[in-house]
This record gives sequence, structure tokens and C-alpha cells, in this order.
Amino acid sequence: TWNIIKDLTLTSTFGFDKKDVRTGHFADTYTLDGAGNYSLADVTNHSDVNWSWENTLAYSFTLGKHNLSLMAGNALYKNVAEEYKGAGHNLISSTMLFYNLGGLQDSQQISSNYVQTTMASFFGRINYNYKDRYMVEANGRYDGSSRFIGDKRWGFFPSFSAGWRLSEEAFIKNLNLFSNLKLRASWGQLGNQTIEGYW
Repeated sequence: TWNIIKDLTLTSTFGFDKKDVRTGHFADTYTLDGAGNYSLADVTNHSDVNWSWENTLAYSFTLGKHNLSLMAGNALYKNVAEEYKGAGHNLISSTMLFYNLGGLQDSQQISSNYVQTTMASFFGRINYNYKDRYMVEANGRYDGSSRFIGDKRWGFFPSFSAGWRLSEEAFIKNLNLFSNLKLRASWGQLGNQTIEGYW
């Protein structure tokens, strides 16, 4: 976080995460999976890499009973998932378990998969309140995802809200019933990229 000038702040965050998972499965002929016919063995190696970079510029100031805050930013996200799998039947020796798939004599199968997705976002927010009693907020996001193609790749998602802190009004204070009472209304649109495949 960098305070550029009074009330103007730049924040930048970077995130990285890597996960490697290896799973192996072996079933001998005398197990339920083998069912007295043949042994089974398979190994799956899965790698997942995620990174993100987010930047925001925020400015706020107060003039008398007026309070205004502005925020603008952008974010980049990337995910790379990679998987390899080997499997088969009838291992030469049960002592190999799933550590030597070269010893499989039947139904050898090899598969792999690679998926890379990226997303870019640009966003902003305006927040205003008067006497901490009347509040309005407007937000906007412009997101692009590699999961979509053509004119579906980018989308704009706005939202708006307004609030009224009734507990600051004299006619509510005189009731001595509420320490904090606020009426709020909002509207917005959201996007969703958590889908399989590409659209």
C-alpha cells in the first residue's frame, strides 16, 4: 500500500498458489475390485497453478457534512490445470502395487488433460453520504473471461444502492426503540464463469 498524497492510496497485491496431488490405486485379484479375475492399478498426477494480481486506487474526502469516496482498479487472474493418468489390468507382481505401471499386461490406458483459463477485470465504485444519514453507492465491473468466445467474452455488471439511516432522524430517536435502524435498497447484475468447457 502506497499513500501517494493525502487521501489518495494505491494498493497492489499479488497471489500465487500451486498444488500437486498424486493418487494411486491398486486392487489385487482377491479384493472386491479384482473379483478374482485380475489385479487393477492406476495413478493420477494433477497439478493446479493459480495466480492473481489486483490493483486499486482509492480517494476519499470530507467537505462539511458531505463524504465522498472513489475507487478504481483492475485485476488479472490465471489458472493452469494439468493432469496425467495411467491405468490397466493384470499386474505382473502384486508387490509392485501402483508404482510400476509398466508391469501391467492388459488394458493399458494413458490419458492427459490441460486447461488454462484467464480473467481480466476493471472495476470502480462511487460512495457518497450526507451526515452519515443519506447514502448512495454505484459500482461497475467490466470482466473478460477466456471461458467465453466472441462477443460473449466481455461483460459489464453494474450495481446501485441507496440507504437511509432512520435512527438518525429525530422522529425515530424520540421513540427510544432503536440504536441503529437503516432502510436500504439495491439492484445489481452479476456474471458467472464457473462453467465447464468454453462458450
